[in-house]
Amino acid sequence: ENFCFADWGVNLAAAFDIKPALIGTEYKGVRIYNVDDLESYLAENTVNLAVLTVPKAAAIPVTERLTASGIDAIWNFTNVELTEPNSSTIVENVHFSDSLLSLCYYVAERNDEAAARGKQ
Repeated sequence: ENFCFADWGVNLAAAFDIKPALIGTEYKGVRIYNVDDLESYLAENTVNLAVLTVPKAAAIPVTERLTASGIDAIWNFTNVELTEPNSSTIVENVHFSDSLLSLCYYVAERNDEAAARGKQ
């Protein structure tokens, strides 16, 4: 089952991309706009939260654009540690690689413990 933003009280209003084939289309009812229109969209619409899933090279420039536009919060999935010390924007950095390493460590630790119990 897919994650449903609405189940958490979040209205996913728009998406932005650079791929011409995607611009102007919809995905599950969410219209995809050209990233060049980001500032104008934010000026015309009340948006509190941005979900950032851009390539690493675009993370900081897009974050700067979002914060300059007054976005309240950024949920960052880029694996680039973003901080905006000169902005009131709240940034939540999500690091999939760190989470995966933690899970692998805990599984290996549990397997080691189980193996040690089996040898006793």
